[in-house]
Formats: sequence, C-alpha cells, structure tokens
Amino acid sequence: AGISGMQAFSGGISKSERALVAGTDGSVAAVEERITQAVQTFGLAPGAQKMMDAEKLAAEEAMETGLYGIWRNSTSQHDFCGRIGPMSRCFCGHDYSEHQWDKGRKKLRPKCGSCSCAGFRYIPRRPEEVGEYWLPRRRGFNIHLWQGEGKSPKR
Repeated sequence: AGISGMQAFSGGISKSERALVAGTDGSVAAVEERITQAVQTFGLAPGAQKMMDAEKLAAEEAMETGLYGIWRNSTSQHDFCGRIGPMSRCFCGHDYSEHQWDKGRKKLRPKCGSCSCAGFRYIPRRPEEVGEYWLPRRRGFNIHLWQGEGKSPKR
C-alpha cells in the first residue's frame, strides 16, 4: 500500500522513457529540459518537422481568420486530435486551402473550389497525425505508401 491506501504504479516503462529520465530527478521539468537539449542538438525528426511546419501554418491561419479547427478520431481509444490548417488533406484529395467558405461562414464545412466535394472532410497525411508516431520508425515502412483510414486519393 502507498500513500492514503493507494498502490504505487508498478507497470513497466519503455527504453525511450528510461533514456529520457536517466540522469534526472524524474521531474517533468528535468525531462522536458532533456528533450529540449536533444532537439537543439539533433533537430526534429523529418516527420515531426513537417508536422510542426503544418501546425505553424494552421496557427497563423487561425489567428488571421479567427477560425480554429481540430479533428478528433471519435472511434479510437486515443485522446488525440489534429489541428486543421491550409495543408490538411480532404477525402476529395485536395488541401484545406483549396476549400472556400460561403459568405458569412454559415455552413459547417467549406466547399472545395477544385472539385465537386460538398464540404471539407479531414483525412490524415501522416501516421503521427493519428497518434501512430512509431510507424515511420519501423523497418521497411514507406511513408509514401501509407494512407490513413478512409483511403484518401494520393496526388
């Protein structure tokens, strides 16, 4: 028994979690500092860099337009969401930037200006966008062949 009758966590941790905590006092601040040092030394992974670039564009657009859109997979067990921005992909195969809102933005989703798509429906471009951050690190994984659920057309 632990404090107030609660049991201490006895589950295992991954090798990467151990590496992040090793040599620190285990506090969140110490681990965040270790992550910051690693990013400054080695840079972001290519997929993470692409996601950060898309996130930056989406944040800039949200500040300009006052619209902040997110996608959340309601069927998964993950509490994961992705920000919708100019580089986000629709099931029609076109980017969000190619979709236009009606006057007054009364419709729920913007209509595509490049095809007959009636309204933007998000589909992930990368596994990291749906919380599957480990996939690009798997031996033999080809990011150019990966398609999120729903099989969006590739351009």
